[in-house]
Amino acid sequence: MGHSLGLEDEYVLPALPEYRPWRDQPFDKGVNAASRSDPADLPWRDMLNLGGDVSQPTITLAEQGPTWIDPMPGGRPLVGSVAGAHYHEKYFRPSGDCLMRTLAAHRFCPVCQAHIVARLR
Repeated sequence: MGHSLGLEDEYVLPALPEYRPWRDQPFDKGVNAASRSDPADLPWRDMLNLGGDVSQPTITLAEQGPTWIDPMPGGRPLVGSVAGAHYHEKYFRPSGDCLMRTLAAHRFCPVCQAHIVARLR
């Protein structure tokens, strides 16, 4: 459903030769993925709730270990710049937990939710 409404994948493919065509494709930004980590340059900058230094990526790929849990600043899902989107670790997504990243997520992130609602209106 998300792809049909213009949303990007929010996961990283392994650096294997068969994934190279997808990992290395040119990409600037989508509704829910961006090549820049600076929050001021993000398509979802109006929805940010970083809770930290707004000049830095919110969550780096190194910080996302197997037990990492998406932070909930103020009890709301994080909206920042999280490393790992559009098949590559060099791109950024708005949240850690979203159905555009994994089917194990409980919901779409706030940015994807807002986009879906806007497209369906």
